[in-house]
Amino acid sequence: MTHPRLIAVGLAVIAMLAAACSATTTTSEPSPDDSTIPSVSIVPTVAPTSAPTSAPTSSTAPTPAPAACEFVPHDDLLPSDRFTDIQVSSTASGDQIRFVFDDPSIGNPGGAPRGTLSIAPSPFTFSGSGAEIDMRGQHVLLMRFEHMSLSNDVGQETYEGPREVEPDFPALRHAVLFDEFEGIVGWYVGYDGPGCATLAQDGSSVTLTIAHQ
Repeated sequence: MTHPRLIAVGLAVIAMLAAACSATTTTSEPSPDDSTIPSVSIVPTVAPTSAPTSAPTSSTAPTPAPAACEFVPHDDLLPSDRFTDIQVSSTASGDQIRFVFDDPSIGNPGGAPRGTLSIAPSPFTFSGSGAEIDMRGQHVLLMRFEHMSLSNDVGQETYEGPREVEPDFPALRHAVLFDEFEGIVGWYVGYDGPGCATLAQDGSSVTLTIAHQ
């Protein structure tokens, strides 16, 4: 028969062992609530782009081509009925063709000598033969003298100069004597450019000036 005192001691030992086991049992801590964790937003970095630049434009307008000078016909008295020489020259502003006259004849029955300047009609031909003339220049003028004495009292020609000149000038390019008959002297004058053509009388000469561009 078991002694009551031994039974009491055994129960005490069992109780102590149970308490020790409960004391050594680990408890897991509750996991933190997801709502308490701060969220971090990651914004992608975009490299700044510069605004496109357009190519520079020129503010200088193109220079328009010079307009041709409006031609003004001439009809004037001449210094004399005796045309004797032609001279060509060039200046900084224009080219010149100078028609030179000698002393007038005594008692010219043809009337007062006159000179006209006009635009020459094409084709350009010699008045006697009708042969065509290849005129140089973009424009051609007709210089015409009327009531002229083509020879002196002994039958010598009044004009013994060149019948054609081709100066290498900026404007004046060509001059051809195309008519010399029955009191008429006619010259074709070819020139380049839009420069004005003017006629001026100075003493014993008449000068045709073609302005440079």
